[in-house]
Amino acid sequence: MHLIPRIVENRATADSGKAVLEGKSVLLVEEEVFIATNIENCLLDAGAAHVEIANSSTSAKRALDKTKYDAAVVDLRLANGIANSLIERLYEGRILFVITTGYDIEQCRPAFDKFVLRQNLI
Repeated sequence: MHLIPRIVENRATADSGKAVLEGKSVLLVEEEVFIATNIENCLLDAGAAHVEIANSSTSAKRALDKTKYDAAVVDLRLANGIANSLIERLYEGRILFVITTGYDIEQCRPAFDKFVLRQNLI
């Protein structure tokens, strides 16, 4: 997974001034415990006040029913399939999210093309 090294590199930035995620609540959707724990620690180091870990799209949707999140980090491919319906719900709810995956970008392109217009990225 490519996310962890990038977050670790940014710790200095978060520690040198106001934390990037200061006071924010983040939903982390990742089924691998080791990866989830590492990402959770990085998010807390970046100032997140609360990180809720969900290990499936179903448990993530239940968490969204109970709590308002400022942001989410979502593994695209979970044991119960690609997280498209969860990503769509985050998008519709205007919750900022980052998609992580260990798969090649071309294998994931249909999921990405559905939600992001190129002109909205810049």
